[in-house]
Amino acid sequence: MGQQRKFSPHIRWTEFEVGIVQSLYRNGSHAVLLKNLPGRTWSQIQNKANLLGIARYKAPVRTPDQVREAKRLFMAKRRLDNPEAARRYGREHHQENRDVINARIKKSHAKRFFWRRARRLKSDVVARDLASLWKKQRGLCAMTGEKLDRTAQLDHITAKARGGSDQIENLQWVCSKVNLAKRELSDAEFIELCRSVAAWVGSSQ
Repeated sequence: MGQQRKFSPHIRWTEFEVGIVQSLYRNGSHAVLLKNLPGRTWSQIQNKANLLGIARYKAPVRTPDQVREAKRLFMAKRRLDNPEAARRYGREHHQENRDVINARIKKSHAKRFFWRRARRLKSDVVARDLASLWKKQRGLCAMTGEKLDRTAQLDHITAKARGGSDQIENLQWVCSKVNLAKRELSDAEFIELCRSVAAWVGSSQ
């Protein structure tokens, strides 16, 4: 014969206990309910709530933007309450996840290449304008014709030191080495400089 179940006397629910279930079950925590209903197990409380047609409250699923905002507010409060602990946590987290964080930053920068460049300009030029300029140049350096990559830089046709603006008409994509060498020179002056360098180096050999 199988094991016989031990006798468990049924303890009727009082009106007071039912009132507690009705008032606390939906939003109250497990600990609060068990504290206010001594002698009752969580399973008994759930069964009673089901008979009464009461369901536990479930918070709606948050959107990614809401999650990010909640994290931002939480970290802001944490930094305010204990700045040193927050800095220590940040250092330790970055040290433990350095490769993952750097890879994520690199990926983000690659995706937002034109956006980051546009933010540095003091004009109404946006990422779409810089992408169109890149396409117009066919992804080639405006001065050398070399294929550009993500190290490419924006060059001012008329240098800002000479009164040039950040408007799209005064911008061109160039290699980083060209931008470093050209500095405040105009295109014509830079081309003439390159010719002089080539002529001098060629004659001295």
